[in-house]
Amino acid sequence: MANNPLPASGEVTHLTILALLSFKPMHGYQIRREIELRQMERWADIRSGSIYQALRKMDTRGQIEKVGTTREGNRPVKVTYRITDSGRRELSTLLNNAWSHPKGVADPVEVALSFIMLLTQHEVSTLLNKRLEALEESMAELREAQKHIVSSPPNLHLMVTELFEHRLAIFEAERSWTQKILTLAQANKLPFKEEENLHD
Repeated sequence: MANNPLPASGEVTHLTILALLSFKPMHGYQIRREIELRQMERWADIRSGSIYQALRKMDTRGQIEKVGTTREGNRPVKVTYRITDSGRRELSTLLNNAWSHPKGVADPVEVALSFIMLLTQHEVSTLLNKRLEALEESMAELREAQKHIVSSPPNLHLMVTELFEHRLAIFEAERSWTQKILTLAQANKLPFKEEENLHD
């Protein structure tokens, strides 16, 4: 895993915000709406609360700066930010790293596999079948969403299509791996917990 480190905490959020601000100044709500419109929640772990936290952090670092505030009625003040030269340099670094350095993924199932001896063969087989069902559902949802990609210039449409294809490829690899582990489990080739013999 040394050559494929896990992404740093907040790295995806920082990259996304800086990239969006490189197009035009925005406030937090506008950034959140852009993320929703791009359906980025399907492939990027960006939570609403993390957006505002990241904005404050990047403002402190000088990567973005405040350019104005607005307020509607009794609603909270909206602070508009723009990217700075320092922010553009950071964005360039983040983009270069994202393209050239594959990142590992912290997946709880790998931890669960390392402790497989805590579950029985039956329990693991049942859970793996549930995992396969969940993967199939996720893939079906992605394929359905892919049908509704908003019409756009051909090159942009192709880019969005490939985002979906990348996520589908990941799910397909997960399905293949899960099926392999299920086959091993059904053949009793893994170090399971012994089934308890119940006697009256």
